Amino acid sequence: AINPIDKIRLSGGLSATIPEPYDTSVLGYDVSGVVEEVGEKVKDFAVGDEVFARLNGMKLGTLAEYVVCEVPELARKPKNISHSQAAAIPLVGLTALQALRKGGVKEGSKVFIPGGAGGVGSIAIQIAKKMLKAEYVCTTASPGAGTDICTKAGADRIIDYRSQDFVKEL
Repeated sequence: AINPIDKIRLSGGLSATIPEPYDTSVLGYDVSGVVEEVGEKVKDFAVGDEVFARLNGMKLGTLAEYVVCEVPELARKPKNISHSQAAAIPLVGLTALQALRKGGVKEGSKVFIPGGAGGVGSIAIQIAKKMLKAEYVCTTASPGAGTDICTKAGADRIIDYRSQDFVKEL
């Protein structure tokens, strides 16, 4: 999957902190695919397993034909989603989960998630409701498709940021 960090890398935005030769770099941090080979000590995965991953740390190169990664980075791809859908989950999912945990969201919490129709926001709504068991999730979105995405994700309240001031609404 392509993420904003890939665009930042292409523009040289990371060069001050992470020098890298552009001509040898392959973009991508998120991947989904089929296991082609496993190491001798690997017990949890086998050749043919469908998996997805976010490469650990700043390792990159998932837009290559083959990717090597460690077992802790892998998860089984759910059967009801495509590889394209699975590859879109790792970065936004980790971003959402880290933000919700840092914000102290837990069972029974009331949560405000701005930008609920975006990649991180729509996953954050689902993680807050399903995984962390938040009691109430409010978000912002535009009318139409944005509101539909938030409703399907499980938001309890959606504020139309174009016509409502969310600060006053909350």
